[in-house]
Amino acid sequence: MRTCGSYLDEVPLHHSHLREEGSPGGSHLQRQGFLLNRLLNLSLSSDLVPDQDVIDVIIHVGRNPHGRHLAWRYFREKWDILNSRYGEALFMNSKLISGVTEFLNTDTELNELKEFIQISGGGAGPALARAVEIVEANVRWHSLYQRQIFQWLRKSPNG
Repeated sequence: MRTCGSYLDEVPLHHSHLREEGSPGGSHLQRQGFLLNRLLNLSLSSDLVPDQDVIDVIIHVGRNPHGRHLAWRYFREKWDILNSRYGEALFMNSKLISGVTEFLNTDTELNELKEFIQISGGGAGPALARAVEIVEANVRWHSLYQRQIFQWLRKSPNG
């Protein structure tokens, strides 16, 4: 299997305003988000990504801090296509669901997940139920430890 980065190397970039120019960081982040979104859109609609790699590409985009929200949105928007293409392969469907939801950690994202399950009819059954459990645990963890972690990060290294 190819890496997500190797697919990114082949994504055509026709928008010169997104090239790395100007302020360091800002345009790079904009370009990275653009490329990740472009890769997601090409994954189902082109020959760039073979069918057997589509799920892995979506998951790897979701593991990128700049791609997490893109992958989650893409998953919800393309659910009917993804489910019809990979739904029979329960392992693939479960892998995709856990891959795009494992890093969700806010009340808003939890509500989006629950709303998605209601709208989609919960077609993936146990995988979606497990995703809700994981996101609920992530939200609880954040509410318990976020303040302590921020305080720890703000501490001077000298004491």
